[in-house]
Amino acid sequence: MDRLYSISHRALMRASLAVLLIDDLTGKPITGSNARAWIEGAKPPVKKSDGWNVFLELPRGSYTVIAEGGMYCRSSAEAAVSEGVGTLLLRLSPNRLYRLPSGCVRIEGQAAPGTQISVYAQGKQPACKLLKDSPAGSTEVTLFCSGDPPVGKLLRFSSPEGVSETVRLTAPGEAPDLYQLSAPLENAYPRSGTLIAPVTLTEADDKGRFFAVVRCASPEGTVTVEGGGVSREYQRSNVLTVSLVD
Repeated sequence: MDRLYSISHRALMRASLAVLLIDDLTGKPITGSNARAWIEGAKPPVKKSDGWNVFLELPRGSYTVIAEGGMYCRSSAEAAVSEGVGTLLLRLSPNRLYRLPSGCVRIEGQAAPGTQISVYAQGKQPACKLLKDSPAGSTEVTLFCSGDPPVGKLLRFSSPEGVSETVRLTAPGEAPDLYQLSAPLENAYPRSGTLIAPVTLTEADDKGRFFAVVRCASPEGTVTVEGGGVSREYQRSNVLTVSLVD
């Protein structure tokens, strides 16, 4: 991303933060008018044809970037502006208007209003695999991931010993297949036997309703829905009706 961004023949303004909105299901940039990004109190970004949203002349500091669109749920992430141009990859999850491709599961659920919910699917062919053992406290992991680049994704790590946690990949590391984590691993995960699944986050509305989509191509796969201290596991189906209310 260029340091100076041309606005007119008479003025040059300094780019501060470049945000790329990504379809979390396909991994492709969201272009056109399908979604927008903004920072409360800041001028709207310059939207480029390749999907980048460029914020100009932001003072140094930390900002919350918010994004949503006609087919995508609202999402947000923190970004820091200092020297140079900062970049942020922000993934957006589909909403009820999204036309689902094959191999996906549509989830309609009920939970207590405001409940934060995570959904992930596991099958015979995992989307990601560890290439090296990852000890507790690691801030990087070495992964093979099929499909789109996993930067910005939430992943569920489950070890053969039965411990698990959800981590976010924040940036590529300095070596091939190496990715930085948003926080150190709480547990150790061996290369052999660890299961890794992409995670979708959603939230129950004021009536307790929630919606999510996960990719689960394997007919023998399972879908796990967790929230409010309740966890439910289901066999794969095109549409799942879920209740997290005891």
